[in-house]
Amino acid sequence: MVKPESTPDSIIASFQAKESTPARIPLIIGDCLQNARSALDFLVWELVRANGHEPGKHNMFPVCASYDAFKEACKRHGKKPGVLEGVCDEATARIEALQPYNMGQDWGQQSLLWILDIFVNINKHRRVLLTDLVAAPMDDIQIVDIDGELWAHGSLPTVNKDAEFGPHPVVDGQVHMNTKLVAFVRFNEAPAQGREVTRLLNGILRYVHLGIIPDFAQFFG
Repeated sequence: MVKPESTPDSIIASFQAKESTPARIPLIIGDCLQNARSALDFLVWELVRANGHEPGKHNMFPVCASYDAFKEACKRHGKKPGVLEGVCDEATARIEALQPYNMGQDWGQQSLLWILDIFVNINKHRRVLLTDLVAAPMDDIQIVDIDGELWAHGSLPTVNKDAEFGPHPVVDGQVHMNTKLVAFVRFNEAPAQGREVTRLLNGILRYVHLGIIPDFAQFFG
């Protein structure tokens, strides 16, 4: 879309999708996130068993915003056990070390574990996650052929929906646009506002699969 501030000699444009994101995409995203979150709860369940106890519906992998909140989640309240009851002390300490608040400044936007937990709660208890289709310049984009399919490789920035591109010169009635654009689906939801869906999903899934689960292998020997 051509912006009003354009001139006859210079074009400033913005990307506007003709259609909204297909309804199935947020549903697929929700399934991926729920599976990753469930894997963490399964981990706690098995940690309880490995420690010689019987797990229950109270057991789950806590994701907390502070150390005090973590201690509160793990504490027994009367007859109600804590979320990590039955997990050995060493495994509990490792789970605490993984908590988002340990990442320091801006952990709310940087912690994949926190983003996973927030998104699963939204998707499970409120509504499907919000996404939209946007475009961003990718001057370093590389198009490669993989098994007969074209794939784009490059880094995707976090962008606003109304991001502008230009100005691009107009010569003899033709717009000279050297910037390469790529359209992609982004999250329109805090705490991952504006982040491209597949890269974030891949990061979360890899973190759970390769960064968290293997770290507890020693408790199942």
